This record gives sequence, structure tokens and C-alpha cells, in this order.
Amino acid sequence: MLTQFIDWIYADSTCFGSDEFYRQCLTEIELEHVAPQVLSILRQSQKIDSIPKDFVEALQHLYRKTAGQNLYIRFYQQQVFAALEQNGIYAIPLKGVVFAERYFGSFTSRPTSDIDILVTRDTLTRAIECLRLLGFTGPYEFNPIHFHCVMTKPIYPGGVVLYIELHWSLVHENTAIPEWDRFWQNATSFEGYEYIKELTLQDTFYSICLHGANHKLESLKYLLDVAHLIYTRGTEIDFDRLLEVGKRDKTLRRVKAVLNIVYNEFPSLHQCKPLPYRISNSKWLDRAVLNARVLTPDSWGLRFRVAKEWLWPMREVALWHLRSDPGVTSTNVYRRFYRQRLIHLARTVYPSNKTSEENELHV
Repeated sequence: MLTQFIDWIYADSTCFGSDEFYRQCLTEIELEHVAPQVLSILRQSQKIDSIPKDFVEALQHLYRKTAGQNLYIRFYQQQVFAALEQNGIYAIPLKGVVFAERYFGSFTSRPTSDIDILVTRDTLTRAIECLRLLGFTGPYEFNPIHFHCVMTKPIYPGGVVLYIELHWSLVHENTAIPEWDRFWQNATSFEGYEYIKELTLQDTFYSICLHGANHKLESLKYLLDVAHLIYTRGTEIDFDRLLEVGKRDKTLRRVKAVLNIVYNEFPSLHQCKPLPYRISNSKWLDRAVLNARVLTPDSWGLRFRVAKEWLWPMREVALWHLRSDPGVTSTNVYRRFYRQRLIHLARTVYPSNKTSEENELHV
């Protein structure tokens, strides 16, 4: 219901919906936490006056519930930017309130739960120390083949915790061969800063596609991120160049899967900006590319690496998976790792069966 409603808005069609239709849309909006995005889309389309008043009021109520969170995230993000700038550490904000303000019209127009920043590998340690001086703790132990680390800071009152993710990549390292140097080369200085940079629209769109792929497009907000950029800035996005970069970075399969899924959900996109290739009719295959890690990479070599890592992970990766196991050591890690994997498999096949190791971490 909701994707049909949004497609009507984007396509500049008349929205003919019953009261029950709007009630179902509102239920989906609340479930998906996309009230700010939907309200922003309605306002930008100038169709808000043609929508039932009670629906708009309910949408505004849901919007106000998330606006405060974006406000305090923006406040602390400015402190982070100032500290990184003072210490001469280059950084690029990813999605979040900067993305919301730039492309949805306001920093409150897209729900945000944390701060994401891209740094270079050689400045990661300095960035961590800089954040510690601001009161952040961490980073928490992370998977060695992952692409970001997490730090936290308690925000009072109420015991709210602010999360910040420091990225050195946008994809898992064994699933692609990206070249992030061009991000830094293309980036422009963020307003009022020298060391804080901002991605170009082209690179922003690429990063949003990868972000959606990382989250398997499980939430409507990821689809809306991609669709909204195409509807509002599509004439400035070069699809041929996007596909060339994806081919070079070995991310083409996931980028095309994201585009295929988004275009299938919002058919009016085909009239707004046609894809430069014939769209796949295999919806299950597009979903499989995003959900099955071994199908995500573009080359057989990378798929072999993914399969090998799943079957026989690096010792450091296995230790990370068992980080909550007090009895794990470097000598018994593989025995305990495969034992844990068998337990998880048994619980998947026989969900009603309980074992004495119920509280151990699933791998």
C-alpha cells in the first residue's frame, strides 16, 4: 500500500484512496519508521493539501517523535566535526542528518540513529583518540573483515547512548575491491570546514546504493533513499558512470540488484529516469544477491574467498565470533567455533529444542 501511495506522489498522479487505504499506509509508515521521509516527500511534491487531513496530522505526530533525536545527533555531530577539524583529520559524513538536510530538505526529514563518518585507514587511530577526548568510549571489538568500528557516549538525561561509526570502507573487504581514493579526490569541503568533506551527488548515490545493499534493503527507508535521489536529482546522476564504477569495484551485482528492486517497487521511476539496461525479471535473484553473501561479489575469485571465510574463517574472525565465550582460546577456537555453528544449525532446524548452551552467542 505505502509504496503504491509514494509512487503516486512521485508520478504526480491523483491519489485515490479509501479511508482504509490511508489507515494501512499509516500502519506501514509507523512500522517502517519513515514518517519524516514520507512527510518530506509530500511537502516537496506540494500535494499535502490533497491528502486527508487526519492522515497528515497523524503523519506529523509521528514525525515529531523522531525530530528530537535528529536534533541532538546534529548537535553532537557538530562537536565531532569541530574536534576532527581542529586536529587536522580528514572526514566525510555519511548519510545521517547531513544527507537528510541536503536531499530531503531538513536535517529532521529522515530518521537517524547514529553518526557515520568515513576516515582513511591511516587516520583511524587518530580519529579514535580524538573522539575519546570528547567522551566517547571504545571502539567495541569488531570483525577483522568488517568495514567500521563503533564508539559510544552516554547522553543525559534519560541514559540515552549516542553511537558513532568510523568507516574506512563501505563494504566488507572480502566481497569487493573498491577504490575509495576517488571519493576523497572528488569530495568538496563541507560548509565552514577545511578537513570535513562532502561527497558529490554521484558518489552519494553510489554510497546510498551500497548502504542499502549492506542492509539487504530490509527497510523501506533504504528504498526511499535511492528512489528519492532519482526522482529529485536523477538528471544529475550518470547511470553509465555508476555502472562503470561498480564494475571496477566489483560491486556491480549488488548495485544493479538495488536498482532493480527499487524500480520494481516504484514503477514510475521508469518514466522518470530509465535504466540503461534491461531490468531483471528474477526478483528472487536480486534478493538472493543481497541476502546470500556468496552470491554478492562480482567475480568467482571473490565468491571463493567468501565461501572459504565462511567454511574456514581466519583465527581472528573466529575469535571475534566467540568473543562472549570466556573459555575460548587461540588453541581451541576452531573446535568451539564449529561446535557453536552446529548448535545454531540445530536450533534453526529444530527451533523448539532447547540446549544447555542457550545463552551462548550464535555464529
